[in-house]
Amino acid sequence: MGNSGYRRGPDYLAYAMILAGMPAILISGLFVLALGSRLGSWIYGSHAGSWTALTLLGIWFAVGPLAGSRRVEALIAKRFMRFRLPSPRESAKIAPAFEEVCNRAAVRPARYDLWVTDSPTIFGQVLMGHSVAISKNAILALPRSELAAVLAHEIGHVARYHSLAFSAVWWWSLPARTAGSVVLIILRLSWMVAQASCLGAPLAFAVWASLLLVFATSPLPFCVLAVCAAGAWMATRGAEYRADDYAARLGFAPQLVELLQKSVHPESVSGKEYFSRYPSPERRIRRLRAHLSPVPEPLHRTEPDLDELRRNPDLTRAAEDIVNALQTVFLTVGPPPDSIRTNPHNAPVPSGGQ
Repeated sequence: MGNSGYRRGPDYLAYAMILAGMPAILISGLFVLALGSRLGSWIYGSHAGSWTALTLLGIWFAVGPLAGSRRVEALIAKRFMRFRLPSPRESAKIAPAFEEVCNRAAVRPARYDLWVTDSPTIFGQVLMGHSVAISKNAILALPRSELAAVLAHEIGHVARYHSLAFSAVWWWSLPARTAGSVVLIILRLSWMVAQASCLGAPLAFAVWASLLLVFATSPLPFCVLAVCAAGAWMATRGAEYRADDYAARLGFAPQLVELLQKSVHPESVSGKEYFSRYPSPERRIRRLRAHLSPVPEPLHRTEPDLDELRRNPDLTRAAEDIVNALQTVFLTVGPPPDSIRTNPHNAPVPSGGQ
């Protein structure tokens, strides 16, 4: 039986991802407008620059939701993400675990598309709103219970719209991120040229001085981008915790803890964890232990075993004492009224009766 409390629905982290990406999305929109205006003026003349820019901007915004359709998502998964469909042997191991997770989450298995990735990890990946991929190593190395825990965690991302929000922000902020990558490449090249020869030092100094001058004259955009980058970092880490909670509420907390304990490396440097987009296994285990508190067993009403009562002399003697005490009370108070006396079910119990 599934639980209707675990149905799909965006949480606050999905909105936080979109909100953190809004400055990069706005900058990307300005890039698209400028590019469309240049193309329109060059191809159709100066009078068509604005219309071309608005048309290109509309197409760019419309491609984001279209990428979330099931067919386009499957195409992206197969061509760009290098996912593949599971083999019959892999399906025989994945399908029971996947059906168990879907039954607990009260969703139809046909809602999702299962893929296999050749990633060296033992975890999975999600893409937008339908695709759930699990690594080949996880299929080979993990038992069914831990495999179900991995799938429950990944379905938690999809059910809470984390993957869809991340994919939308990734596409809409692509022009701004491309421009940022170009700037970083120029800075790295200037630094390499400055280290290679003394003649490149003036060029590197000019590039870095120009960047500092731009930051000094208008620091607000850089500060906004830095704050939004920190917000996106926090939202991504929080999404991992929320997906763990989703899997734990489905009953996979012990399996997920056991799986994360296999990923703990004692020689790892703890300082690097603070700069990672994903929390460390130790932190995730500490949060999951709250779901491992013992749950009391439900009480079931059972009928008494009369044979066991007869075999136990202490219980038999106690039952006889209770009957005698009730008879004494009845004789002291007096006979019941006629309305009760005529009811055969309320007749007094004779002395010594069993």
